[in-house]
Amino acid sequence: MKRILLTTVLGLLSLSSFSREERGDWGFSLEEGTSNLRIGGRLQGVAEYLPNKGAKDLYLRRARVNLQYETQTFHLIYVELRNDNSNRGDTGERNLFIGDAFYEVPLDYGIIENLTLFRSKVDVSYSQSSSSKNLINPTRARVSDFAANFMVHNRRATNIQINGGTEKTTFQLVISDGIQKDEIDVPFGTTTVSSIKEQSLTFGGKFRSYLWNPGEKAKLQESYYGAMKTFSLGLGYFYNNDVTFGLSDGRTLSRSRQLYNFELSFAYNNFRLLGEAFYFKGDTLNLSQSRFGNSWGSYFRAEYIMGKIAPYFGLNSFKRDETNENSFEHTQLVGINYYANTKSLRYGISFRNYEYGKALSNQDSQEIQTYIMMDY
Repeated sequence: MKRILLTTVLGLLSLSSFSREERGDWGFSLEEGTSNLRIGGRLQGVAEYLPNKGAKDLYLRRARVNLQYETQTFHLIYVELRNDNSNRGDTGERNLFIGDAFYEVPLDYGIIENLTLFRSKVDVSYSQSSSSKNLINPTRARVSDFAANFMVHNRRATNIQINGGTEKTTFQLVISDGIQKDEIDVPFGTTTVSSIKEQSLTFGGKFRSYLWNPGEKAKLQESYYGAMKTFSLGLGYFYNNDVTFGLSDGRTLSRSRQLYNFELSFAYNNFRLLGEAFYFKGDTLNLSQSRFGNSWGSYFRAEYIMGKIAPYFGLNSFKRDETNENSFEHTQLVGINYYANTKSLRYGISFRNYEYGKALSNQDSQEIQTYIMMDY
């Protein structure tokens, strides 16, 4: 056994161009010829306190291993293994499962850059497309989380993407599997969704225009760590012609769904501002009354980095039923980050206040959150 282990180690060390290269974003690489294997991981620990309930919790928000293999033909295979939200509430250790798992094929057909297959993020929201390691606060805005599951499950249901752009634009066109019953939120009535009987594929796309510094097309990040000047606007549209719901009372209902998304992303050195607006058509409002309708919401977050310290704040507004003025959810967020090692190690603390309209029958609440975010 020792001989086998020693042979394996020596074999790795004898690769013609072996390198342990620290990356600007994640992991290290093992290279041979023009092929490259990258390995990395992520850990995010969170401590929460809910003053109005006296509840406390300590959990592992992210625990991930990332693997990326780039072949000699520049094709790319990426797989992410994760065990998220371990020990949150009474969920225990949970299970290991696959997050992103895609195959990217480079293309050179005019404005088309690549074809991506299997499980990769669908750009239903700028914040949702950003990696969790680059979030200003570990918890995304409520309306953004809702958008992540309104058209495709967890914004990365099995899909086919065409990605491309010009010097000043980017775009994504998507054909995707649809939604799952566990993510459907029904705010009114007692009837719930017990199953998805059948559904059409989801079609859509996102277009983004860089109005300032287009030569520095930025990755989709909430925080740029004080090192970017850019201004972009984005517009997205996604459509599912028919979703057939099986209800808890035995009935069956069908409905189409549509999502509109508008975004504004601005960064100037130390200052960062991100805002998005959403419009949801065909939302499940009250299935006891067979009622579908429309909902809408928006949020913004801003951060200012002073050395390694970065105070931030944000607002979130979500109207669950556009015809009911008392169906709102409002959230105010303030916090501060300490970037001990830029992207690799961060500490933070935040305070969030939740306000609910009378129609939602929820009490207002607060949340204090401390966290450590590690990416390696």
